[in-house]
This record gives sequence, structure tokens and C-alpha cells, in this order.
Amino acid sequence: DWCEDNYQYTHYLVEFWNSITSLLFVVAGAFGFREHSHLPLPVRLSFLGIVLVGVGSFMFHGTLKFSMQLLDELPMVYIEAYIISCFCPKWVRWLFLVGGVIFTAGYAVDRTPLLFQAVYGTLQVICVTMFYRGMRQHKSKHLTTLFFGSFLFTAFAFTLWNIDNHMCHSCLRPWKQRIWLPVLLELHAWWHVFSCLGAYWFI
Repeated sequence: DWCEDNYQYTHYLVEFWNSITSLLFVVAGAFGFREHSHLPLPVRLSFLGIVLVGVGSFMFHGTLKFSMQLLDELPMVYIEAYIISCFCPKWVRWLFLVGGVIFTAGYAVDRTPLLFQAVYGTLQVICVTMFYRGMRQHKSKHLTTLFFGSFLFTAFAFTLWNIDNHMCHSCLRPWKQRIWLPVLLELHAWWHVFSCLGAYWFI
């Protein structure tokens, strides 16, 4: 359960703004897949991964059920692993596949958030490192802009995510009662917005 009040606007969605902003991933992924037809198919499939993340996130925040949480978080791990595997030898891809099966089974049973965060964070670091090396190798101004734009969007989104987690009861909820547009302080929803921008620029 996140900092947004439950069933605030409708009885059909537990967390309204968190659910609605999840759909940005669906829009961005579908747009990227269609508009970047010149890219190799494996790269374009990454955009469909963003769509899956958006669908899972919408279902999770709309219900707050653990089964839906898996549909939110597992695709995040899968798409990161897929992007990395596109640039790896075949045996590494098989290793990722086996690791993905083991992680999925373990997370479904253990339900430890730190397990997801550790795996996803590690994959993020690998992706950023690979992108950075590619940028340095090709020395392209366009790649440099994409890299730093993606990094800044993602870093800002991660900051908002942490504030939402750690300052919800002490600051955010009292402040939301005092301002005219409380949606401005729905920081998990804003995490969706900026992490979506970061993911789109990264791909």
C-alpha cells in the first residue's frame, strides 16, 4: 500500500492516480514500437516490454493484490534482463533465462521486497554501464543526450519514490490536506511519469 489514499475517487480503483499514471507506460511503449520501425526488431520488442510493465502496474495499483504486484514487478526485471541479453552471447541468454525462472519462483514464494529490489537494481546498473560504454565508444551527441536524459529522469523518479516511502505519514499526507491540488504530492504517481520517460529515452 502506497501513500495515496485508497478508493479516493472511485470504487473501481484502489489507488486512482497511481493506476492512471501506470497507463503512460502503455502509451509510451506502443508509441515507441510504432514510431521506431527503423530499429532492429529485438530493440522494438523492448518497447512492448514497457507496455507489459504498464499493464501490470495498472492492475496492481487498481487492486493492491499480491498476484497483481507480481505482474507489476516481474516484467520490470524481465525487460531489463532482455535488453542486456540482446548484447550478450547465446550462453549468457540461457543463463538469464534460467536465472529468471529461479527468481520468479523464489519471489512468488518468499515475497521479500528486498529480493526484487536487489535483482532489479543490479540489472539497472548493468544496463547503465553498457549504455555508457556504448556512448563512449561511438562518441555520438545523440547517444550522449539520451544517456544523460534517461539517467536524470530515472534518478529523479527514484528520489520521489524514496520520499513517498519514507515521508508519507510524517509529511506528505498532512501536506496533501492543506493544498488545493493534492495530486502534486502523489509522488509515486510522479515516479511513474519520470521513470516512464527514463525508460523511453533509454531504449
